[in-house]
Amino acid sequence: VVALLSVANLRNEKTEGSNVRSAVKIKGITVSAVEDITENGEAKMRFNLPEDLTSADGILQIAVTERGITESIIRSIPIVLEKVQLQLFPEGGDLVENVSGKVAFQSLNEFGKGADVSGKIVDQTGQTVTIFESFHLGMGAFELTPQAGKTYYAKIEKPQGNNDLIALPLAAKTGYALNLKSKTEERLEWVIYSPLDAKLTLVGQTQGEIYYAKELNLKKGANTVSVQIKDYPIGIAVFTLFNELDKEACERLVFLNADKGLNIKIEADKQVYQPKEEVKLT
Repeated sequence: VVALLSVANLRNEKTEGSNVRSAVKIKGITVSAVEDITENGEAKMRFNLPEDLTSADGILQIAVTERGITESIIRSIPIVLEKVQLQLFPEGGDLVENVSGKVAFQSLNEFGKGADVSGKIVDQTGQTVTIFESFHLGMGAFELTPQAGKTYYAKIEKPQGNNDLIALPLAAKTGYALNLKSKTEERLEWVIYSPLDAKLTLVGQTQGEIYYAKELNLKKGANTVSVQIKDYPIGIAVFTLFNELDKEACERLVFLNADKGLNIKIEADKQVYQPKEEVKLT
């Protein structure tokens, strides 16, 4: 890190030979100390950050002594750790053994902002199963068919320095799976996996109002269900699959009908207004 310090006296004259002492603190603990003198009112403070840095809480504290008078200044060190937190969300709520499913993810940096990442999914032996890469603000998804008896981990390769393995949620030995196969302006195509022949109910609602509710006679294995969406308003729709006991088995959110947003145009009666002049808008 290089910090450029400028020093002038009360007459706005650049000082020469002022003593400059600096302390580098990480989480309040001094990790380095540097001394220098000013030349033509400037001094460059150079220091290295610890290689095992785990916190972005760093400050540079500088004390300048000129003719027996000491002044101090403190500045934050702009540390970017590129340490990310990866959150994993199986589609519908759970992964099911031997059933193909989608896993959405979101990665956040140390400031809680979306961080773009890429990496691979490995099993407990380190064997690569699939790869993943975010496509917008640290968000993305990948397909996975979990095998019985195996555990899976996400390994981030970019940005570097994130070496921890992140465990994926364990797959259920049996259960239902709700996967969105495709979405058009007219309809949604769902693939519902059932471990046996069963009667289940699929309910779709938006803003608390139910737009779809149908009892489904599912066969063992994958079942395709089509849902018309042209009458839905713009916004997030919640589709819930209820089992025979009317308990939630799976749930999926879908953003629908973005083209139904309000089209608003505002026109003023003049191009330029005087202070406090009445403004008429159409």
